[in-house]
Amino acid sequence: MKHMHSCLTAVLLLAGFFMTGAFAAPGDFSDKIGRPVKVAAAAIGCGGDYEKKLPLAIEHLHAAGAAGADIVCLPEEFSGGASEPVPGPTTDTVAALAKQYGMYVICPLKEHFEDKEYNTAVLIDREGNLAGCYRKIFVFWSENVHAGEARVPWFDTDFGRISILICFDINFPELWLEAARNGSEIVFWPSAFGGGFPLNGYAGTNACYVVSVGDGDFIDMTGGDIAPDVTPMDGLHIATLDLDRTLVHKDYTRAKVDALLAAHGEEIVLEKDWHPEGWLMLRALKPGVRVRDLCRRHDIETLQEYRLRSREQINARRAAGVRIGADRNGIPTGMAPFSGVPGKEEVPAWIRAFSGRLIDAWRRGHPLPQLSAVHPEATLADAYAIQRQLVLGSGIFGAAGGFKAAGVGGLVEDDYPPVAVIPAAGVFSSTDTIVIDLRDGPPRHVETEIGYRIGKPILEPPGSIEELRAYVDAVMAVIEVPGNPVASFQPGTREDLVAWNINGKEMITGDPHDPSEIDPDAVEIAFTRDEETINTARGDMAALGQWPTLLKTVNQILQQGYTIGAGHVISNGALGKIVKAMPGAYRADFGPLGSIAFDAR
Repeated sequence: MKHMHSCLTAVLLLAGFFMTGAFAAPGDFSDKIGRPVKVAAAAIGCGGDYEKKLPLAIEHLHAAGAAGADIVCLPEEFSGGASEPVPGPTTDTVAALAKQYGMYVICPLKEHFEDKEYNTAVLIDREGNLAGCYRKIFVFWSENVHAGEARVPWFDTDFGRISILICFDINFPELWLEAARNGSEIVFWPSAFGGGFPLNGYAGTNACYVVSVGDGDFIDMTGGDIAPDVTPMDGLHIATLDLDRTLVHKDYTRAKVDALLAAHGEEIVLEKDWHPEGWLMLRALKPGVRVRDLCRRHDIETLQEYRLRSREQINARRAAGVRIGADRNGIPTGMAPFSGVPGKEEVPAWIRAFSGRLIDAWRRGHPLPQLSAVHPEATLADAYAIQRQLVLGSGIFGAAGGFKAAGVGGLVEDDYPPVAVIPAAGVFSSTDTIVIDLRDGPPRHVETEIGYRIGKPILEPPGSIEELRAYVDAVMAVIEVPGNPVASFQPGTREDLVAWNINGKEMITGDPHDPSEIDPDAVEIAFTRDEETINTARGDMAALGQWPTLLKTVNQILQQGYTIGAGHVISNGALGKIVKAMPGAYRADFGPLGSIAFDAR
């Protein structure tokens, strides 16, 4: 069984063509200053008598909901009692209250799953749905339960990204670092005890908020304590956290921050200049202003981004045995830049710098930075130079397994579709048992496409469809499963799409068929989930028709310096709707091209 692990996904419509990503953007805060989130910690203690503790928790949830909490966290295994399935009686009760008040709830309990028991924290969303769970990784010796999988998931809510760790996890710094690498803005820590100063250290070293639900404490991203706004009842503490407050380091950014403040001095303020830490804290002054967005547009990294990128890049240089250095703008030196096109001049410094941010975000599953927001002057050629850095120079993709074009509306004869590279490790066969893993958060998306397998290397651009046909030895059904999140701060451009590599990451290929026996334009597609139709499409929905679009795609791939080899699969992009991957059994029927079946769970 092959698993496609989930990143959080969303669909972004860009200037007439579709782009799929993996980021559930925060909700509408346009009428608010910053990104305020009302967080409640219900410190009612771990375990106890189920018949007493569940009613006590219900009382606290009612009070938190009445106070307008966005999210409430209960303590570790708060209700006591025996283990139970998820969903089960406790989560059903809590979910009803989450829906009643339109709030998220973190519901820790002892979970019974198959033949195992786990110390689990379940995230329930504002609609009362189960949004995901975290199973305690480092179980305390006396608990007598099973340890969860050794990875820290993240969850994208409508206010931002969060992670959950539990009690004894406090002793293992690598878990907190992983939460930071995942881009989590708040780490919730339901526990049987208060935790103390190590939590302040984790908040400060990882530049994220920490909510301790042992004693009900709130800790700022600087490591300082935050007093609750209100305590409506004994044990219930509520504080408002502004997730848009932005902490940056002075290294290489002081002049950029000064320029930012000069340009937006009426909209944002320098809240504090930290000495000797070398930090600068920025926050918004007016509704609708986003400090994070402004920092990205001015190419200013957050402290968290700076630390994580430095760790990654210094480790890479250590492994390569080269000197560690940077120019006056903070752009790393010491490793030769990679150019994907033979004979091309050295890649400009700004492209190397932006590519480094993109590569770092891709590796960590973070929202990919937007080229047009940071460098509005960037051309399509610049975007392809950035894409080549991601694909060929990063070590992320390894060998190419295929190529794809964006599903482009309004493509004309003289135009060329944006193209992307699919890594070989991301190409699966329909003969495999495929499971799209949704446990890490909200569902991914899937696309129905038609693919073409190349039988021999294409060294020169084909001049006609007839020439192209000589290289294609098979046509096949394709399901694409896009990759990373995207950060969109303004309407996207074709340059953004290319720099993001059109989010190309994984595809499932069907059985090969003789192209001389198939008219791909006439292929009709019926896509179902649990036998219910979720998409219908035809092959001729490709921009210029299948073969003319493929010719454009192939020539664009070659023009960008990529090699098209035997065995590569090329698709013309999504046909019909891009579908959110909800749990269920999927089947895509491509008529004469056969079918592809997979599960999502």
